[in-house]
Amino acid sequence: MSLFNDAVRDDPGPDNFLCTSYKTRILPTISFPSVPLAALRSNYIPSNNDITRTVSILQEEELELQRYNEEIQRVRRTLEEENGTRSLERLDDEQEMLRKKMKERRSWLAPIRRLPIEILASVFIEVSRDSPLWIGHVRYPLRPGISVERFAIQAVALDLSHVSSHWRNLAIAQRSIWSRIKLDIPRIPKDVTPLIHLYLNNASEHSLFLYIRDLRCEIGSMPTLEKVEEYLGVHSLACLRVLTSEFSRCKVLSVYEIPPEVLLHASDKEISFPVLHKLVCYWNYTILHYQGTFPINANNRFWKAIHDAPLLKRVLVDRLGPFRHAECIPWSQLTLLSVDEQDIYDQNFHSILARCCSLKFFELEQNDCFGNASSSVFQSSNGIEPRVVLPYLRKVHLSNVTSTITQCILASLTLPSLALLKVQVNEPSASSPLAIWDFQPLYSLVSRSSSSCGLTSLSLDIRAYAIDDDAFALFSKILVASPALEYLKMITQTSQHDKPGGASCSTVYSLFSLLSFSSNNTSRTVLPKLKDIQLHEHQVTPNTHIVEAVLDAVEIRTDVRLQAIGRADVSGLRNVHVCMLMDHDCQGTEERTFSCTPTFQERIATIEGGGTKCSVLYRYEV
Repeated sequence: MSLFNDAVRDDPGPDNFLCTSYKTRILPTISFPSVPLAALRSNYIPSNNDITRTVSILQEEELELQRYNEEIQRVRRTLEEENGTRSLERLDDEQEMLRKKMKERRSWLAPIRRLPIEILASVFIEVSRDSPLWIGHVRYPLRPGISVERFAIQAVALDLSHVSSHWRNLAIAQRSIWSRIKLDIPRIPKDVTPLIHLYLNNASEHSLFLYIRDLRCEIGSMPTLEKVEEYLGVHSLACLRVLTSEFSRCKVLSVYEIPPEVLLHASDKEISFPVLHKLVCYWNYTILHYQGTFPINANNRFWKAIHDAPLLKRVLVDRLGPFRHAECIPWSQLTLLSVDEQDIYDQNFHSILARCCSLKFFELEQNDCFGNASSSVFQSSNGIEPRVVLPYLRKVHLSNVTSTITQCILASLTLPSLALLKVQVNEPSASSPLAIWDFQPLYSLVSRSSSSCGLTSLSLDIRAYAIDDDAFALFSKILVASPALEYLKMITQTSQHDKPGGASCSTVYSLFSLLSFSSNNTSRTVLPKLKDIQLHEHQVTPNTHIVEAVLDAVEIRTDVRLQAIGRADVSGLRNVHVCMLMDHDCQGTEERTFSCTPTFQERIATIEGGGTKCSVLYRYEV
C-alpha cells in the first residue's frame, strides 16, 4: 500500500483571507500528507514508486514554499490593514509546517537509509573505537604561540543517538560504542556523573575500556593522600568514585601519570578485575615509586587485585625497575609485555623476563637515555650473560634502543619460536667514526634457538652503521639459515662511501648478488620463500652495476620466470623497493635516478608485468 494519499485542497474558511479590504484567499494551497512518523523512525527503505512520488511532491512543495514567501512579503506591506498581523502569523506557521514536511521528505529519501543495518552498526562501532566518551580539557589556539585551555566533553555515541529515532535505537543496541570512557583529572568544573552513568547503563554487560590520566601532574607535584581530595576537586572525585566501582567490568585499564592509590581514594570498597585483559601504567607512577611517595607494594589493594586478575595477558609499563621486588603482576600468564624507557638493565631485568614463560610478544622502545650503558650490566657475577629461555615468544620489537643494549638482549635470549624480529637502533653521535654493525649476537641467537626455520620477518634499521665484508659474510649465514623468511627490511650505510670502491662496497649489491641464481642452477636457493624486500642504503656512490645486480636478481625471481625454469621450490617476489641515498657531493651527477633510464624502465616494466612491484631509486640525502 502506498504511503501517500491524494492531495487535499485546503478548506477556504474565514482565516483564509488576508484582510477585510481585499477579501483574498491566502494561497490556493494543495496539502500533501507527511511521511508517516513510524516509517521515518524505522529502517524502512522507500520503494521506487515511493521515491518517484516523493520527488514529485517535493517539487510542488518547493513552488508552494515560494508562493508562501511572496505572500508573506505582500502581507508585511499591508500590516496596517485590519487583520494583517493575524494573517502574517498564520502564514508563518503554515510556512514552517511546510518546511518541516519537506525536511522529513528529504530525510525519507536520504541515501543512507538504504545502508543495511549491519553496515551502519559497523560504522558506529568503528567510529566509537577511536572516539570514546572523553571528559577533559582541550587547548584552543588563539594566535601563533598562544592558546587557551577549555573544558570539553566529546560524546560521539550520544551524538549518533540524537540524529534520528532509528539511529538512536541502533546506537543503544550497540553496547560496545558506550563502553569506552576517557577521563582527564583533576579540576573537572561541573558534575558529569549523569553522563558517565548513561554510558555505563547503555553499555549494559559489555566489558569496559577505561582511560584515566592526569596530564597536569608534574613530577613532585602529586599531593600526599591527605590532600588528594583537595587536589582532585569534588567533581573529579565523584567521577572516580563511579568508575572505580565498575572495575569488575573493566577489560582494558589505562592509567597515565596518576597513582592507583589516588584512584582508590575515591572508594573504600574492595576491588577486583575478573575480566581485565590489558593494563597500561605510564610515567609518573613509577617515578613516584622511586621518590618514595607511592611505592609499589604487593599489599596495596590495587596491585593485589591486579596480581589476582585471572585473564590479564597484556601489560604496558614505562619501567620494570619498580616491580623487581614486588609480586604485583602475574608475569607467568602474560602474552604481551611492552616496556617504554626501561631504566634498569641488570639481573632484575632478566629475572622478570624469565618469569614471563607464556610471553608471545616483547617490545622495548625509546630507551635513548642510556646510550652509555655497558654490556656488563647484563652479565652475572661470573661475567657470563644470563640465558633467558622464552619458549613461546614469537615477536620481538626493539625500537630506538642503543646498539649495546640491542646486542646484549639478543645475546641473552633463547627463542625457539621466534617468527618476527624488528630492530631500530639509535644513531651514534655525529662526531663518532663510521661503525660496523656486529651480527654475531643475532647469529648466535639464531643458532642457539634453532628458531631459523620459523623466522618469517626480519627488520633491521641500523642506518648509522655500515656492513663491511666480514659483517656481511656473517649476515649471509643468518639468511642461509632462515629458509622461511618472507619479509626483509634493512636500512644501513655503505661501508666505504669515502673510498673509490665501486659496486662491491654496497650492501644492496652484495645482498642481491646473494639472492640471484642461474636459471640452470637447481641447487639450494637463499631465502626461497622471500616475497617482500625493502632496502635503504645511505652514502651510496651512483653506480649502474648496483641497479643491474638488483634487476638481475628480481627478474629471475618473478612468478613467470620461476614457472618457466621449473623452480616450484622458490616463491616469486611480490614487492621490491630499493632506495640508495647519495651524499650531497654527488649532486653533480647527470642521472639522479638511474632506474629512470630507458633501459632500466623497460626491464622494470617487464618485471612488473610478471607480477612483482619493483622500485629502484637513487636519491639525494634530505
